[in-house]
This record gives sequence, C-alpha cells and structure tokens, in this order.
Amino acid sequence: MNILTLSQVIIILFSIQCFSQIDWIRRNPLPTGNNLQSIAFGNGQYVAVGEAGTCLITTDGVTWIPANSGTLHDLSEITYGNNQFVTVCDSGIILTSTNGIGWTNQSSGTTNRLSSVSYGNGQYVAVGDSGTILTSGNGLTWTIRSSGTTRQLYSITFGNGQYIAVGYYGTILTSADGITWATRSSGTSYTLSSIIYGDSNYVAVGNYGMILTSSDGITWTRRSSAGYGYFYSITYGNNQYITVDIYGTILTSPDGITWTLRNSGTQSMLYSITSGSNQYIVVGEGGTVLSSTDGVIWTNRNSGNTNALLSITYNNSQYVTVGIHGTILTSVDGVIWTDRNSGTTIRLSSIVFGNGHYVAVGGEFAGSSIILTSPDGIDWTTTSSGGRNTLFSVTYGNNKFVAVGYQDTILTSPDGQSWSKIFSGIWMVQSVTYGNDQFVALGENGVVLTSVDGTTWTIAASDTTETLRSITFGNSQFVAVGTNGIIRTSADGLHWTSSNSGTTTTLYSITYGNGQYVATGLSGTILTSSDAIIWTSRQTGAISSLYSVSYGNNEYLTVGDYGAVLSSSDIYMTALKKPSEKVISTTLCARFTTPHTLYLSIPEEIHFSTATVSIYTINGKILFSDKIVPVSYKTRMFVPMLPTAMYIVGLRSNEINRFAKFIVIK
Repeated sequence: MNILTLSQVIIILFSIQCFSQIDWIRRNPLPTGNNLQSIAFGNGQYVAVGEAGTCLITTDGVTWIPANSGTLHDLSEITYGNNQFVTVCDSGIILTSTNGIGWTNQSSGTTNRLSSVSYGNGQYVAVGDSGTILTSGNGLTWTIRSSGTTRQLYSITFGNGQYIAVGYYGTILTSADGITWATRSSGTSYTLSSIIYGDSNYVAVGNYGMILTSSDGITWTRRSSAGYGYFYSITYGNNQYITVDIYGTILTSPDGITWTLRNSGTQSMLYSITSGSNQYIVVGEGGTVLSSTDGVIWTNRNSGNTNALLSITYNNSQYVTVGIHGTILTSVDGVIWTDRNSGTTIRLSSIVFGNGHYVAVGGEFAGSSIILTSPDGIDWTTTSSGGRNTLFSVTYGNNKFVAVGYQDTILTSPDGQSWSKIFSGIWMVQSVTYGNDQFVALGENGVVLTSVDGTTWTIAASDTTETLRSITFGNSQFVAVGTNGIIRTSADGLHWTSSNSGTTTTLYSITYGNGQYVATGLSGTILTSSDAIIWTSRQTGAISSLYSVSYGNNEYLTVGDYGAVLSSSDIYMTALKKPSEKVISTTLCARFTTPHTLYLSIPEEIHFSTATVSIYTINGKILFSDKIVPVSYKTRMFVPMLPTAMYIVGLRSNEINRFAKFIVIK
C-alpha cells in the first residue's frame, strides 16, 4: 500500500480484485434504500447508520458517500464524542471510528441488543435489551453496569451533570456517574423511545404521542402533542426541540411544552433526527433523508424512484424496468434512470423485448390485467389482452410472445398487439421462458409446462411441491428457482435435477449471462454459479427483496423493493499498488501524485483512440468527466479536489469499458 502525504491529503491506493458479481453497487434510490436508524454530527460531518450495516457520510446533507462499517448487523444508534463516532447494534456489537469511514469492532462483553449510546462527562454510556447498561472511558473497553431493571432501554442522554435512560413501559433511570442508577416515576406505562437535554430541561418522547418534560430528571410532566404520533427521536438545537415519528410527522417546540406540527413532505417512517452545522437532518424508512435550516421548511434529499420494481430487461441498447403503480424506468447505462409515463397505475409484473418492441404485462389480483407495448421504451400503448386475469410473466421466442398468469391463463401473440388465450389447466402460472426451441413455464406446487409452439402444452414434474418463481435458459440448460431457496435444473424441460442453493430464502428471479447464472431473492439475497450446481452467496449490503435480475451491456442489474437497483460489472477491475511497465488489456491502473493530478495506465487497445474518463462516487453519481486521446500506456489528467470518500474511475472507448477504485482520506 502506498501512502503519500500531499498538502495534508493522504491518498490510499489499494489492490482490488473484483470478479463477477462480488461487488454490487446501488444505483437507485440514492443515497440508499435501506432503513436509516440513526444520525449524528461531529467533526464537521454527519454520519447516518442503519440496516445491514449501512453507513453514510455527508458534510452538507445533500451529497452522501457510503462507508463500509464492516458488519451486516443492523446499526441502532450512533453518537459523537471525544473525537470519535461510536455506533451500537444487535448482538452487543459496538463499532468505533475517528472519521466515519474506517470502523473497528470493539468487545462489549454482552450479546444483548444495544439500542442507544451517548457521550458525556468523559465517558460513553450504551443501553439496550434486558436493562443492559455499559460504560466506557475511551469507547474501546466496556464495563457492564447494573441498571436495576430488566426492561428494554431505548435511549440515553447526558445533561446537567447526569445521565438519563428511558425505555419500555415508561421506564426512566437516572445516574450521576453511569455506574449507580435510580428508577424514577414517569407517570406513564407507554414506551419512551428517545430523550434529549436542552435549554435546562429534559424532554422524553414515545408511543401514543407521549411527551414528558423535567427540569431535574426526577419529577416529570406530561405535555400535549395534539394527538401525534409514535415518536422515535428528539433533538435540541438552535433554541428549539424537534421530534419525529413513524408517520412522517415532525413537531417543533421552543420550550418542550407547546408543540407545532410541521409539514415534512413525506409519509415515510422517520427514525432519527440530529442538529449540527446550522441545520437539522432527519433519516428514516427506505433511506429517507430530510434537511432543514429552521425546522419549519423541510427538503427531501433522496433521488430516484422508490416504487417497488418487479422486472428488468436489457435490449435495444437500454435497460427497462417496470413495477408497481405502473412504474416504468429506462437507462442506457444502468446508472442514470428516467421515469417514463406508462399511462396506468396498475402493477406491471414483467417486461420483455422482441420483434422490435417491448411488451410489459401485469394486473392487480382484484381481477384486472394489462398489456403495454412500446417501440422505444419511452412511449407506451395499452393493448387489450382479451381477459381480466392478472399476468405474471412474459417472454419472446419462436416469433411470438407468450404471457402467463393467474387462473389458468396463457396468452400468445405474434406482435404484442393481438392476443389469443390458451387454457393451461394450471390454476397459477408464475413464469415463462424460451430456450432450446421450446417454451417452459412454471406452475404452482412445482408443476412445469412445456410447449414447442406456445399453444399446445405438456405437463411435466419438477420433483418438488415448492412454488417455482422464475426460470431462465443458458449454457444448454433450464434453471428454475423458488421458495425455500429451491433450485432445479433440466436439459430438456421434462427431467429435473435438484441443486443445493445453500439457502432457505425465497428466490424470485434468475438470469444467465457471460458464463454465469445469477439468482436474486428475499432480503437482498444474491447467488451466483457458473454451472448451476455450486452456488455462492454474494454480499450486497441491501436488505430489500430483489424481484428480478438481467444481464446486458457487460453488467448484471437487479431490481426490487423501494425502487432498489443494484449493478455488478463482469469486467475485472483493479487498482494496482504501483505503476506497471505494461498494462494488460483487462486492467486499468489509477494513481495520484498531487491532489489534482490523476495518472492512468491505459490498456493498449485504447491507444490513439478517443476515450472518456469519468470519476464517480461509489453510488455511481458522476463527479468529473473529460475526453482524452492516449498515445502511450500512461496518461496524466488534471481533476478537481476530491473530498474524503471511495471513488470509481472509469475509462470508456467504443465498446471498451475499464474501471478502478480508489480512496481519498483527508
């Protein structure tokens, strides 16, 4: 590893070997689709944490950079004190970081879930399930303290010379030193979720609109919240209290007594709020991020679609994905997505390209079906299906479209416009594909249907009663996936063999491309295999269910809940430790010599060709782009100053795409 100190900037170049499907990058929505549970401000930056180890950093509340927390556990809360961030989560895990980027796992001495952590009077105090209380002077070594209760403790704060913890059934504990704790009467049995100290008062909030105030932590007074809500978090800053709840509610108060409802502009669950750098930031469900300079007017900082996406395809030089509420998005690169007007709010379940146009099918379970067609993915026309049964899947092969669905429904069409109904004899047909000169469809209870023309169907057995959700054809075989992680393979669609997926998680989709099968499923599950026999689980950091996966333009893309779009390049990428005298055609080398100078070692096949060099955030947001005409294997470029983060540098020329990663730490 080379570490160069240049004008107080440390550039770390490191070796990355990113083989196919190991690195998955979130493309939508941004900054994340995972729930964000907590946010803290310190050292000039905000750090937000949440589900599956999600960690995001920002200096302005607008541009967010993901950081690797080193864990897939849900992070409950984060605080800043004594020049470091400390975050806690389930199983007693505690992580510390001086910059929010590099995290270290510390031994807590407990396996109980930790819900909250705070810093005050020279020490950290963490609380959690079963009355757990831990203290630490440095965040590294932790000591278990006796709380005198077995109730869950959800929040802790320090102010006016004492710590106060609140929790289940109105529990309130106070301590002057974090070691000896006294139980106080809250006057309520409602759960208290959060507490803050400010303006010489403690304010605690919780379920059923509960708001309590106290000047000493001993005597508590209930305040009216005007009927709002299930409060999760409260902060104090700029001479006011602000609390948020699970219905998108935001209330402000100058004194903790009189509260005013503010328009948040969202109905998403709001889990945490903090103040710092002359603004407030709220985080919550599905990666929701709101910011405000006054607590009155709030701006949504999320970008991208958040409707669930159910199917994706790549054809005609673009990706097209469809989902609930008639959602249709298109993208030429899988990074920047454009919302298209489908003309409907009906659920779109599947999309395919064939015979020069796209066909999307869907419907609601309440007895409606829909078929849309488009020559370009932009302008869409509704076509009559001749039926009212919901359609789940559509494919193209042998010069015809075949759509399958609910209540014995199979439809065929030569052009996507005129459809004929076929009776399958199967109550529900989940998926259909074409390969090896035949159509193969999946029914309930493991039933498989085959047809050479899409009209006459034969029932085959897959040797399972599990529901098969998706099927693909590649490498001379059909591969089907479904509930409980089931995977079946077949060379002819008639005789099926079981394959061990290594998971019991439901698999919703499978595709084949570039010599690999990729299956996706519940809770962000992604599996890959070169032969459909040995499967490897891939870590994505996503917890959204992934309903569809496709391959195209040298990338795998998967889509799912909360508008999730993840991509993984099949190109071998590397950032070398030091410059190479000769760079092979599948490698791109990047290194800095000053904060504004980037050296690229260029693949030979790009020499003397016009190439576009771009620098992206790890989420795919482009920061800089310029054109070069390299005449040798080494080219120098001047680039803007980059803040602390991980980046991707991309080189594109004709059909050649090369990428490398690097980190900048100030």
